[in-house]
Amino acid sequence: MTDRVSRRIYLSTFLLAFSTLFFEIALTRVFSVLSRHHFTQMIIGIALLGFGIAGSSMTLRHRRDPHFLSPAFIARNAYAYGFAIIVSFLLITRIDFEPLNVAQDWSQLISLFAFYVLLTVPFYFAGMCLGGIITIYRQDINRVYFSDLFGAAIGALVSLPAIHALGVTNMIFLVALLAGVTGLVVRHRAALRARGPRTVLRDLSLQREALHRQQALLLRLL
Repeated sequence: MTDRVSRRIYLSTFLLAFSTLFFEIALTRVFSVLSRHHFTQMIIGIALLGFGIAGSSMTLRHRRDPHFLSPAFIARNAYAYGFAIIVSFLLITRIDFEPLNVAQDWSQLISLFAFYVLLTVPFYFAGMCLGGIITIYRQDINRVYFSDLFGAAIGALVSLPAIHALGVTNMIFLVALLAGVTGLVVRHRAALRARGPRTVLRDLSLQREALHRQQALLLRLL
């Protein structure tokens, strides 16, 4: 890898790890409001489930097509990761869940299952991104892994003060935006050069406008 490609991969790994940890911690605040409990253990389990499904699916696909991994593959999953964050957040805030009534009302188990399904999806796409980066750039795994750990640590450190200052809703939309930025960063330099800097800036502007529309929709729903 060239130095420029290396920096881009390290930054992409950092952003993915940062956004994943930030999203997990933000979900604890969301559940504290929805169900009067943070459900930290459940959120960690859902994140591990999503990453596990991603790793298994990549292994099975690699047996059929050993050359399916590419920077474009990682970028597509990064875009899907950001979109899934917004959709899952919008949907889980519409689910009624009373954990203390599970013994009396079995329909609460359906709500719990819906939480698992909806929240596994964004972590699945995040796992596809990180798994793709680790597989493609395994020759530089020490620095890639450092970027992953560093991003996770920074995400955990800044999440609570950021949520306290700006609100959990704004921060979840910001995490979704970071996922989209990751998709742009991870693309090969040749692809970016072919599209041109104006196209890249236009894509960022469109993503920002889409996030603003989604946030306005969420505010109306709430």
